[in-house]
Amino acid sequence: MAPLIAVLLLTGLTVVVIGALAIPMNFFRWVATVREERDRLETELLEARKEIRSLKEELMRQSSD
Repeated sequence: MAPLIAVLLLTGLTVVVIGALAIPMNFFRWVATVREERDRLETELLEARKEIRSLKEELMRQSSD
C-alpha cells in the first residue's frame, strides 16, 4: 500500500511542478509577443513620421514656388 501512495504522491507532485513551470513559460511567451508588437508599432510610427516630414517639406517647397 505504501508504494502505491508514494507513486501517487510522486505523480501528483510531478503534475503540480510541470503546471507551475508552464504558467511562467506562458507569461514569458506573452511578454515576448507584446514586446514584438510594441516594436512593430514603434517602427511603423517612425516610418509614418518620416513620411509626414517629407510631405511637409514637399508642401513647403511647393508653396515657396
